[in-house]
Amino acid sequence: MPAGAWTGPARHLQASVEVSVGGAWSLTYTAEIGALRLAALPGADEDFALTAAAGDLGDAVDALETALPDLPSTALVVDLGDAPLDEVQACRTALAGLVLSALATLGHAASRPGLDPGLLIAAGTALARLTSAYWRISGAVP
Repeated sequence: MPAGAWTGPARHLQASVEVSVGGAWSLTYTAEIGALRLAALPGADEDFALTAAAGDLGDAVDALETALPDLPSTALVVDLGDAPLDEVQACRTALAGLVLSALATLGHAASRPGLDPGLLIAAGTALARLTSAYWRISGAVP
């Protein structure tokens, strides 16, 4: 991951979250706010990929919150800080890492036996939106 202003906070969050739906929510919500901040920089979102990724991440957050409404008050939230205009690529890389961690965390959490069916449905929706967000952030849209 290229070093940048968001690299440290993103790595710290990735190392801090539990393998749980709450951990996946934390990673996803942090990435959503970061994508919105990055998209607001002049020239950083000319193709609107970051804006669309933020929408995907918001949909994933909403799906998880529908199944577990207390997540916003119980899960960890990390502020990545301002997005420096001269570090757009490093910020995108940090966001992509957060999204990949959210995918892995949620995938592991959702594979546990006895998971509530409503939570499993929410996880499926969130996993699809996270995948779309990753493609948009990384520029690897199929």
